[in-house]
Amino acid sequence: MIATVSTRRDEFECAVVSALYLMDRRGDELLACLREPGVAARRFVRELEHEERRERARSLASRVTVIVRALEARALT
Repeated sequence: MIATVSTRRDEFECAVVSALYLMDRRGDELLACLREPGVAARRFVRELEHEERRERARSLASRVTVIVRALEARALT
């Protein structure tokens, strides 16, 4: 159960970071609304700060895919 809760939390936090990034937020703004950002969210923000645009896009695309799948399954909480 703990792994599931942790995974869901990670998915939620990364979804928040994705949405904020798509709204042109950068740096500290990406984590500001999360009380205690987890490791996955912090790692994702570092990926979004990569110097190469292709790497940033790849990372964002993989997270947006998770969001779309969750929305399709109506499982994003």
